[in-house]
Amino acid sequence: MKVRVILLIGSLIIIAAGAISWFAISIPRNARQEVLLTRGLTLGTSWVELRPSTTLRTVGDWSELLIEVSDVDIGKGHALFVGGSQLQIEAYVTSSTGEEVQLSGVQEVEFGAQKFVRLSDPSLEWKKRDFQFATGRLRASLSIHVGRVIWISYDPRASKDGVAFPATSQ
Repeated sequence: MKVRVILLIGSLIIIAAGAISWFAISIPRNARQEVLLTRGLTLGTSWVELRPSTTLRTVGDWSELLIEVSDVDIGKGHALFVGGSQLQIEAYVTSSTGEEVQLSGVQEVEFGAQKFVRLSDPSLEWKKRDFQFATGRLRASLSIHVGRVIWISYDPRASKDGVAFPATSQ
């Protein structure tokens, strides 16, 4: 009799653990924030500070700055080129407490005919910390006109290729 009770309790525990695991996996992860910082600007060797009206938050598992570019080519090792000259873009976001995060991870991404440079940092990946940024700063090694600058924080598992298509880029 005791063996049956122990087996019954053990079975119920296993079923409950399985149900909890399934529920946790199936919860939709739709935390997302997208903020258009500017519709266009010219970057050069001087810092350009952007102060969005909305605080930039790391609400999703992945957060990055997207800069729309048209005349930029990507070389080996994610090097950026404009008209044959190498381009370096520097970006920082500053929290409301004054902490700066350099967005040094640079990648190119295309959404249809639109080309963007993605800037991020490992500290903004997989929601390691809850950041709230009040400002962003950008500069480039060459003078270049860029289109929209977009902050996006999202869950890459919510899209089939792991990249979020910014709604403000349409």
